[in-house]
Amino acid sequence: MPPTGDEPLVVTILNPMVDKLYSLLYHLETKAVSDPTEIESCKGLLFSWLKVASAESVAARLWDVVEGKGGEWFLDDELVLRWRKEWVDSSQILDTD
Repeated sequence: MPPTGDEPLVVTILNPMVDKLYSLLYHLETKAVSDPTEIESCKGLLFSWLKVASAESVAARLWDVVEGKGGEWFLDDELVLRWRKEWVDSSQILDTD
């Protein structure tokens, strides 16, 4: 879809990814072996979006993050970072009933 002129193109591109970027930034910042360049890249994308997006858009997307909508990053059995659309309570994963 071509840009409408209502918002900058970067907002249109990043809006659907904000929850993933925020979750990825959290994941990278809480791991001791994260690459600082990757952390700064995530921060840069989020800050760029914050600077040019409307206040209403920012509030709506960040509330989605706060409410846990969208999903989460996780490490699979092969230690590959993957995205899942549903948030999974870690206590359920470890439950061996």
